[in-house]
Amino acid sequence: MGVLHRCAKARRHGSTPAHRIRPDRAQRYRSVGHSCEWMPHNSRAQGSFFCSQEASSNKLSFSLMVNKAIMSPNVNKIAPSPRAKILIVDDTPANLRLLVRMLSEQNYAVMAANSGAVALQVMETALPDIVLLDVKMPEMDGYEVCRCLKADPRTCDIPVIFISALDAAWDKVRAFTVGGVDYIVKPIEPVEVLARVETHLSLNGLRRQLEQRVEERTADLLMAKEALFESKALLQAIIDTSTTIIYVKDLDGCYMLVNRRFEELFGGPDRNLLGLTDDEIFPPEIAKALRAIDEQIIASGAGLECEEVLPHGDELHTYILVTSPLRDLTGEVYAICAIATDITDRQRDEEILRELNEMLESRLAERHAADEGSGT
Repeated sequence: MGVLHRCAKARRHGSTPAHRIRPDRAQRYRSVGHSCEWMPHNSRAQGSFFCSQEASSNKLSFSLMVNKAIMSPNVNKIAPSPRAKILIVDDTPANLRLLVRMLSEQNYAVMAANSGAVALQVMETALPDIVLLDVKMPEMDGYEVCRCLKADPRTCDIPVIFISALDAAWDKVRAFTVGGVDYIVKPIEPVEVLARVETHLSLNGLRRQLEQRVEERTADLLMAKEALFESKALLQAIIDTSTTIIYVKDLDGCYMLVNRRFEELFGGPDRNLLGLTDDEIFPPEIAKALRAIDEQIIASGAGLECEEVLPHGDELHTYILVTSPLRDLTGEVYAICAIATDITDRQRDEEILRELNEMLESRLAERHAADEGSGT
């Protein structure tokens, strides 16, 4: 395995001097440099993209290749954008060259690293869309690299496809256990590799779309919940200012909503009336009468107005009870709303007025009889 050369250094300081590059290699340097344009500048400056030099010869073999669509013969032409960014991690140069060439021909933007440490360094500044990862590598094997990726929030969602000559079931299980999404056994079949890469890129894209939709839906639900809470709070504030009794019960007779006046009369400072029934709040005879009214409304589906007697401490007060059904979007009755107005004082006043009228009529009758008796 060759030693690393900082290819990005030439990019940082401008083009490589001509006297240091043989003519047959000049085009190769231009192609590799041009292919890095899609990456952030700081990643090229830090040497994340490199080439390896074989110790046994002076030949350069690039461990970073790029898609050929970008390497246009006419550098002034704008080439098509790459389909996705792929990072290949393998310590065998032949495997790297094969995978880079194969994926570049399909218009993928390809990064390559010949060790796990270099791969992690690359992803500190440039995140790929998918990783093709060898298992058996010195110092840091593929399993450890995958564990590092899955432990980092920035890279945990990037799909990892293992490519290895190990074909034992245990090796495959271990690959999936550390977070891999697929496992390809060497020697590789180009058609299989491309199919699996495209499949997992599509799945990851769909997953991101779904996550985005879930986030948007969650945000909408939170907004709706806040709006509902504000509406409910406003409704509660309005009905709490009323001196009448207002309440809502479900079809089982459980109280869903009561105003402050109801709580003051039939509850207490430490008693929550929501969820209770009439049997738990009123005497049996009054609870039975109120339940009969509810059943009549549910059966008829129409409102009802009647008088009802309710307790006020040790006294009984008479109320005009106006009840009506509440319907859902389908038109089905799901609750009963009631507004009760205390008419006890009015009844007392009417009784006093009636008695006064009777007294007046009696006195007028007596006077009329007296006048007739006196012959006047």
